Amino acid sequence: MGLRLAANLAHAGGRGRAGLLAACAAVSTALLLVAWTLLLLPASPDEQLFNLVAEPGLRGGTTLATVLMVLPLLLLIHQVIRLGTSARERRLAALRLAGATPGEVQVLGATEVGVPVLAGAVAGLGVYAFMRTTLGGSPAQGAIWDDYRTMVADPSSLALVPTSVTPTWWQFLAVIALVTLAGVGAGWAAGRHVVVSPLGLTRRVGRRSPKPWGLLLLAVGALAGLSGIVFHYEILVYLDIAVILVSVPGTASWFANRVGRWVQARTADPATLLAARRLVHDPRPAGRAGAAIGAVGIVIGFASVLIFDYFLSSDTDHSDPFFIVSFSLLGAVVALAFAAGAFTLLVQAVESLMGRRRTLAALIAAGTPLSVLRRAQFQEAWLATAPLAASGTLLGVMVAGAGVETLFVGMVAISLVLGLTRLSVAFMTHLVGPWLMHACSTENLRTP
Repeated sequence: MGLRLAANLAHAGGRGRAGLLAACAAVSTALLLVAWTLLLLPASPDEQLFNLVAEPGLRGGTTLATVLMVLPLLLLIHQVIRLGTSARERRLAALRLAGATPGEVQVLGATEVGVPVLAGAVAGLGVYAFMRTTLGGSPAQGAIWDDYRTMVADPSSLALVPTSVTPTWWQFLAVIALVTLAGVGAGWAAGRHVVVSPLGLTRRVGRRSPKPWGLLLLAVGALAGLSGIVFHYEILVYLDIAVILVSVPGTASWFANRVGRWVQARTADPATLLAARRLVHDPRPAGRAGAAIGAVGIVIGFASVLIFDYFLSSDTDHSDPFFIVSFSLLGAVVALAFAAGAFTLLVQAVESLMGRRRTLAALIAAGTPLSVLRRAQFQEAWLATAPLAASGTLLGVMVAGAGVETLFVGMVAISLVLGLTRLSVAFMTHLVGPWLMHACSTENLRTP
């Protein structure tokens, strides 16, 4: 009965929301299964694979990169869960009126998210099978693909997913369970601060200002990276990169709150003041959206130093297919991650507008121009993402190396990331225009 009710609640939340959750879960499951398959691969694989997968010394970094690609998707899942929060609270209030306890309502809210996430995780098996078919290796003892021209002529020769080894049934179930539990946990966390009364009133538990606990992780990552360089432990360098990327979401909300307070005390522009006050009042949604861009900035900063060193090195064959293909793959991954981050910004903006309809309608009724609210929407996203994008890129550059040349590369990389971020924010502001118009309608003054 509980699962059926949760399924009905998920359907009431909208097909688009459920579809986004399922799609993110499917891709996350496929990526984790690819990473697990790489761990199962022996030192000398019985198939023809690209160097990044075939060589044991490079396989660890490839596996870590595959796992970290799931991070932007998890941030997107958390943001999608918050879509339609007000309507979701009204549905839960109806359950309270029917006799459900607060604990049961919270469990149902988490299960409501778990249904589409579970469906997506199971569908991820099909995505994984598709990746094995299109990017799978060919039978050949100890061989690697190292002919770039062959790859261009036959893209299927870019073998990145092993086919000679396959996860066992319980490993498939473990990955599905892991992704589903992550979705259920995110659904529970999204509603743990709300207690819905039987009469449809909501009481939000007071939330303290976000704490910069991510800075502690950042310090741990820096220590691990320094130890790995000094003692030549490659695993510690990988741990450094992973911990630094994971620390970004833990710092983003605090960072957004600090930026909002700083700007609020120094601006006289109405749109910027509205945006800054939003970040001070509730920095977490915008911070989570900006965290994805900050994480991508770290990767871009790190990669820019590697690419710069490669092309300036006189001892390197600049036509080496390994580096050309590897950098091309890195660029494709970064582009997809940046697109996921930009989409997270869009989802956050829609959720914010849906939850503030009465406030926005009141501002319009009081004489606030719509152009001011549109600029405030832009400024809120820009203030939450730009500092994280710049600092993340600089951090990635610092992890990759030091020196005058590195400083120059960092300045170029930061300019590039900030330019892409501003374009993404501007595009997001344009796309949410219809939602803003709807939210500003005076009819919303009667919205419960």
